[in-house]
Amino acid sequence: MNNLVTYRKQFGDFLFSADGQFDGDKGSDGSDFVNAGVRYKTDFIYIAAAFYNKELEDGTDENTVGVTLSKSFDSLYLAAAYQDIDKDDADGSTLDVVASYAINESYKVKLGVSQYDDGGNDVTSKTYNAYNTTLEWHLTPMFRTFVEYQKTDYDYRETNDQIMIGMRYNFDYKF
Repeated sequence: MNNLVTYRKQFGDFLFSADGQFDGDKGSDGSDFVNAGVRYKTDFIYIAAAFYNKELEDGTDENTVGVTLSKSFDSLYLAAAYQDIDKDDADGSTLDVVASYAINESYKVKLGVSQYDDGGNDVTSKTYNAYNTTLEWHLTPMFRTFVEYQKTDYDYRETNDQIMIGMRYNFDYKF
C-alpha cells in the first residue's frame, strides 16, 4: 500500500502492533487511517484490544474500539468479542459469544450468540440478535462437513431462520 507504515513488537507474552497510512494531499480521499492494538497470549488465556480510526471520504471519521477474550478447557473452547463503532451520526456495536465442544476426534458441536446494533432506530436498521448451532463431522484433519441452524431476530424486519449444510477443505500449500 502506498504511504503505509507498520510496526510490530513482541514483549514476552505481549504483542504490540500499529499501522498507519497517511497520504497528505496525494492519493484518494478517505485513505488515511491509524490502527493500533495489543495482545496478551499464553497457554492459559488470549486477550486482545485494538483501536481503529479512518478518515472517510466525506471528511468525517470512523472510530472503532474492539476487545476479545478466549479460553480453552481441553475439549471446550469459549470466546467473546465486542466492538464499538462510531461512524458519522451512527453509534453501533457488535457482540459475539461462541462455544465449541469436541465430542470426540470426529465430531464437534458449536453454539453462538451474536448481537449487532447499527445505531438505527427505524425500518432501515439492520439491528438483530442471532443464535446458531453447528454440528461438524471431521472426516480427516483437512476435510470436514457441517450442518448448521441459525435464527436471526431483527428489530425492524422479519425473523430469518436458516439451515445450512456444507463442507470445508483446508489446503496446506507452502510457497
